[in-house]
Amino acid sequence: MKLFENKVIKNRLHFIKSFNEKEWWYSGIQFRIPDETDAKKTKTVFLGISEARSVFIDSLAVVYYDGKTVFPVSKKQKFKYAAGYYIKKNLTKTDGNSLLVNSKHLQFCYSENKKSDNETVYQMELKLNDPKNFSGCEIELKLELKPELPLFEKYDNYFENNYGLENYFLLIEKGIVKINGKEYTLSAKDKNIVYQDHCFGKVPRKTKWHWAAVWNKNIYLDSLVNYAAYPQKYTQIFAPKISKEWIRLDQNVSFECNDIENCFEKKWKITSTQFDLNMEISGTALEREAIPFLFCPFFINLFHYQCFVRVWGKVLLNGEWIETGDMFGVFEEHRGKW
Repeated sequence: MKLFENKVIKNRLHFIKSFNEKEWWYSGIQFRIPDETDAKKTKTVFLGISEARSVFIDSLAVVYYDGKTVFPVSKKQKFKYAAGYYIKKNLTKTDGNSLLVNSKHLQFCYSENKKSDNETVYQMELKLNDPKNFSGCEIELKLELKPELPLFEKYDNYFENNYGLENYFLLIEKGIVKINGKEYTLSAKDKNIVYQDHCFGKVPRKTKWHWAAVWNKNIYLDSLVNYAAYPQKYTQIFAPKISKEWIRLDQNVSFECNDIENCFEKKWKITSTQFDLNMEISGTALEREAIPFLFCPFFINLFHYQCFVRVWGKVLLNGEWIETGDMFGVFEEHRGKW
């Protein structure tokens, strides 16, 4: 299966047939580098890269987070930078083996190389120099990634409205990262993880969801609850010490915060019949997308919050409640029309 193969919107001239078709890729890149304020410590850097396709327009958004602290994250700090780039042409090459964006301030290439039936390697390159949206921050990275866990797939079939998901956790096998001219080398022994998913299908114009993907060395947890019509839902866990396969958990998950107006500054509860988790947000970025009819045949109005989070609690596996320990990753709250 090719990660970058277009599953929908095969021909943009068929815009009536493909009107509700959407496809997107998300990469959550998390790695540690030395803290410039204390050589004995490390800090966590998080990059969120989202590529989306619709029948009329494509987009790519980048979020960068640097909490300037070590695990566990304790300070409430906002994401420093967030920017969106709109491309009116297809993001993907016709061979289905890569995503490619080349604009004035951003160059991005993400490709797949199948070396054998049992070995696939992914390469990611990013160069970002955007004085307007990323003032004082230049980022370059070149990574080689290999699957850390088995592929997880989930399909929601509502007859005319079908969704598909391909979910990967990738290990940074080796890489070079340059931030503001300072270069860092990454290797497999650092156990830096990239969360990667690919979603596609017929999606209603109005969408709302909560989603979290968090992990540590013992547990990888991924959960989505969509509140729109024909909702996509999944919750899965991978615990290497318990099973070598993904375990599907109850899809009826509650994401809740008792202070709606200040919810991105408060702790959350994430609960189901099979887990009881706490979530603390350390950084939040709002990706606000409003495109009027003048630039697009239909109005786009999206509020997309992306957060860097710490999650901890207990989960029920094999009839026994297990403490998760601190897990780190990404959380999204999304609502709007597109």
